[in-house]
Parts: sequence; C-alpha cells; structure tokens
Amino acid sequence: MRRVLTTVLPVAVLAIAVAVGAALVLAGRDDDATAGDRGATGPGTARTTTPPPRLDATLRRGSVVLLTTTRQDVALLRTLATEVAGTADPTPALETAGQAVVVRQTTALLPARVVALSATRELRAASPTDPALRTFAEAHLGRPAR
Repeated sequence: MRRVLTTVLPVAVLAIAVAVGAALVLAGRDDDATAGDRGATGPGTARTTTPPPRLDATLRRGSVVLLTTTRQDVALLRTLATEVAGTADPTPALETAGQAVVVRQTTALLPARVVALSATRELRAASPTDPALRTFAEAHLGRPAR
C-alpha cells in the first residue's frame, strides 16, 4: 500500500497541478489577444458601405451581413451563411445576440458583386464563392462594435 501511495500520489498531484495551470493560462487569455484584434484590423477594410437601416443594429451587435444585387448569388451566400452560422434564416434572437450571418439581395448600387459587412469592417468580393468571404464571416461573427 505504501509503495502505491509513493508512486500514484506524486503523479496525481502533478496531473492536478498541470490541469490547474492550464486552466489559469486559458482563463487569462483575452479573446482579443488570441484573435489578433480582428475586430479592428481583421479581414477586410474599414467599413465605408452604408448598411440597410434595419441591419445597422444587427451589425453593431456582432452579426455579419452579406449583400449582393444578383439573385443567383443569394443561394451561394445562403450556403455560406449556413456553414458559418448554422442557418441561412437567422432568428431575431440570433441577430440580437450578434450570431447571425444575414444574406440580403439589394437594389442599392454596391461597389462590388458581393459586399460583406461587419460592425467595423467590409470586404468586397467579385464572386460569392470567394474564400475571403468565409474568412471574413468567421473572423467577424460575434464581434460587436466597441
């Protein structure tokens, strides 16, 4: 019994110490520090495109909006929204929580075929299949305006 205690006890104490240390390190990491402050300088450029008025509050809360003028692009963008946010038909609760990727077809003149908007950034894409759109949506989703 004594041999078991002298062997198992130090290993158990070491395992607990490692677990507690790892928990403290992870708890001390701020999201902005681990994400490279993507809310201010992430993918895209400073936002200059004015969002549709009803979506401005959604953007400020951290949701991402994908705008296009082309009906054919909507289906592809809805697929992207589903892959990134889990749904292409976000509920008001998801929009309020800043966890929605909203796809809108607009009649407004856009500076590119697809424009992705976040609280502070925008990305202009020539195609709805541009991989930069996914990168943008994943980086900015859930990042409210500060």
